[in-house]
Amino acid sequence: MKKIKMIKNLFSFSLQLIFLLLAVFGLHQAVLSYLERSWLENLIVPSYITNYLLVLLTYAIIVYMKDKKSQSIGFIFLGGFFLKMAVFMIFFNPFYKLDGESSTGEFCAFFIPYGICLTFETIVLVRLLNRS
Repeated sequence: MKKIKMIKNLFSFSLQLIFLLLAVFGLHQAVLSYLERSWLENLIVPSYITNYLLVLLTYAIIVYMKDKKSQSIGFIFLGGFFLKMAVFMIFFNPFYKLDGESSTGEFCAFFIPYGICLTFETIVLVRLLNRS
């Protein structure tokens, strides 16, 4: 029975997160369009997808472990943070440094979805953990 509840919880979280990210992505693209910038520059699409998948993975691990290793949830959350930063440093940062400078567009392309995902994940996890 707990597995079904966990799967429903994960499914609900993933749907809410994807709708939130689609809304933010639309707004992000509207701003880029207004500024006459391409929506494909600065790895925006891979950034949104990567952040979504990493937050989903972290959340799934936390939900799975919350009953088994409840004292370790903070460390798992922190590990998810470090995983996201490592992915940024390994895959995104080298692309951003190709021209030798960091632009506002590059910063926003990664940290807008990162910040939205982190905020949403934190709010949902606090609610979830307070209920248990």
